Amino acid sequence: MTRRQYSSAWPVVLLVVLIGGMWFLVPDSDTNVEDSVAPDPRLVVAIEEALRVDHFMRPRSYTGVLSASRKSQLSFEIPGRLIEVDVDEGALVEAGQRLARLDCQRIEARMASAEAALHQASAVLAELEVGPRAETIATAKADLTSVDADVARLKKDFERSQKLLLSRAISRERFDAAKFQLDAVEARRDAAQKKLDELMAGTRIEQMDAQRATVARLESDVRALKLELEDGELFAPFAGRIADRHLDEGTVVTPGMAAFQIVEDGQLEAWIGLPPESARQLEIGETYIGSIGTLEIGLKLKSLRPTLDEQTRTQNAIFSLTDDSSKLGLVDGQIVRVSIVQRIEADCVALPTPALMPGPRGLWSLFVAVPSQDEVLSNEAAYIIERRDVTLTDTLGDTSFVSGTIQHGERVVVEGAHRVAAGQTVAIVLRERAP
Repeated sequence: MTRRQYSSAWPVVLLVVLIGGMWFLVPDSDTNVEDSVAPDPRLVVAIEEALRVDHFMRPRSYTGVLSASRKSQLSFEIPGRLIEVDVDEGALVEAGQRLARLDCQRIEARMASAEAALHQASAVLAELEVGPRAETIATAKADLTSVDADVARLKKDFERSQKLLLSRAISRERFDAAKFQLDAVEARRDAAQKKLDELMAGTRIEQMDAQRATVARLESDVRALKLELEDGELFAPFAGRIADRHLDEGTVVTPGMAAFQIVEDGQLEAWIGLPPESARQLEIGETYIGSIGTLEIGLKLKSLRPTLDEQTRTQNAIFSLTDDSSKLGLVDGQIVRVSIVQRIEADCVALPTPALMPGPRGLWSLFVAVPSQDEVLSNEAAYIIERRDVTLTDTLGDTSFVSGTIQHGERVVVEGAHRVAAGQTVAIVLRERAP
């Protein structure tokens, strides 16, 4: 090889040598990098101690509606023609305010007749209770005296007729006629005597009782007609607002036909459906925090319905508003939410939520630091990382509640968990749990 040929070939040889050296420096693709790198025993991780609890408090929010404490469909109790309507939808009314009126002329006519009959019966009863007048008694006595005189006269005539009959001076017919006249006058005297005795004794109790019963019946008729007249006018049973008006003037109404709907908008209630286990933890009279949109309100528990709603299978809790709903501008039917702290009974372990990692088959995993028995790093205790699989019960913000292989007091890795692996030796720093 000449000097010129040697000088032109050495760059190629150098390139081959460099490529070969780089080939030996590249690691095998099947080699595990983590296996080739020894765990750093000086890695420091933050831990917290797991705390076993038998319950935890879970804030929950439930939704319901505002409802008027009183809501009524108003109707007339008697038939008639509607002749006057005093209010319209949306009107504020006071308790006892008249809302509408029927034509009651026929009832007024019947009432006038009943009152006249009552006055007549009452006058008769008053006369019976006072008894006969002195003039009536004097007249009866005079009638009796006159009849007694007739009896005495006819008795003498009858005695003479007897003597004449014996002497055959008169016929038998004249004697019988005299006897009949005497008998008739004596009967008249007995009747006059009884009439005088009745007047002297006064009115019979049975007669006065019968008249009193007549007066009572007529008074009952008058009261019934007065009630019908009152039913001809429809009044507000309580103060509120007219929600609906169903009838207009000229309508012939029947009993029970809806005329108005009135709601007591000043006293709204919140009806909120809760699961029975949540409702059992509420206390009657306690005040809870509720909200309507951005408005925060106080809700005082009035009662719990003893039955479940057939559709939602929830138990309705009835809350009263601590503030005047009319001043807040609230109306019937608005959506209201209430926040309730529910006590959840559960035997579980509380730990920071960042310590959890998704695990296999729907479980969760976490790392715990277990004291090492044979290593000491910088004169401090060393810990070995172990993996635990747990079941998540619930999560409240930065705290989770789990059950499984984790025990009370174990040191859970809460920071740096992504930098450690099972079996790794680490140093720990205890982090205080926030209250």
